[in-house]
Amino acid sequence: NAGTPGTAAAVTAGNPAAVAAAAMASAPAEPGAVLGVPLEKLAAWEAHTKPVPYIVLACCHWLSVAGLQKEGIFRSEGSRQSVERLVAKFQRNPTSLVPVGCDPVDVATAVKVYLRSLPEPLLTFSLYTAVVQSGEADVSYMAELTQLLPRARRATLECILALLARVASQAPINRMDARSL
Repeated sequence: NAGTPGTAAAVTAGNPAAVAAAAMASAPAEPGAVLGVPLEKLAAWEAHTKPVPYIVLACCHWLSVAGLQKEGIFRSEGSRQSVERLVAKFQRNPTSLVPVGCDPVDVATAVKVYLRSLPEPLLTFSLYTAVVQSGEADVSYMAELTQLLPRARRATLECILALLARVASQAPINRMDARSL
């Protein structure tokens, strides 16, 4: 039945009960799970905010505000214990904020740890060959490829690329130009 809450028709029609039911049905099995959870599942569960997983959104925002000038921000690896504490904080409470006083390198490393933990890469296995073959030469082709990504992956990629563009804009200070990133 197309009007039954939880069906695709009800969800796309904007039925709030159906949206909530669909989000809960797709929620990670373990409350607070962040690492190792498929991006689409985590983003669907968090869809009431944005299609970008909150850990990525929170870390990218914090880095945009407090970390752009840190030298080598994405080149260096953060303190293992600090990164583990930060990730554990998001595991316990997925809507946590990055604590004041964090080292920007630790926050950037937490984003990298999250991306490495995805069961499928951000750019998906199905697009891998096309992405590798496109190289740096054809930016418009890469833009077309990103349009093939599911909404959550595309939004997450856009969020990360926006942060990287802001980091690169501070290259004279942080020594992280576009090529370094």
